[in-house]
Amino acid sequence: MSGGNSTPTPVDYIITLHVTCAEVDNQNKDTCCNFGQSSGTNEEYNINVAVGDSITWKGQYDGPATTPPTVVNITKIQKEKDSEIFGKPNGVIQGSGSPETVEGTVQDHTSGLDEVYTIFFNLNGGQQIKIDPKITVQPRASK
Repeated sequence: MSGGNSTPTPVDYIITLHVTCAEVDNQNKDTCCNFGQSSGTNEEYNINVAVGDSITWKGQYDGPATTPPTVVNITKIQKEKDSEIFGKPNGVIQGSGSPETVEGTVQDHTSGLDEVYTIFFNLNGGQQIKIDPKITVQPRASK
């Protein structure tokens, strides 16, 4: 028996920050880091999501082998504008785990928002590095 309108199932996104250099800082981050995009800068990278979707940010070291192995920690995500896409105080989500990752769920009332946010990450617990990509919250299509 089929019902009326049904709401599509939220999507779980995994955004991987690929790091290709053993030493990264805020000056060389655009040549040493990417989100797998074929063109554009890290600041131009945009993910389209909908209310209810969840996003996990994780890091992956793809550079030359190091001893000890290089670990990419995503230490926090912080909003840059006034919106609260993830419903967190001050727009900050702290990382957790080992290696650190960050998870957030897109909140109600955020459809149609474009959000610039900052990803803070480090290699092996070292210097904090920042990248500012974008999130666009699309209306959830009905089935």
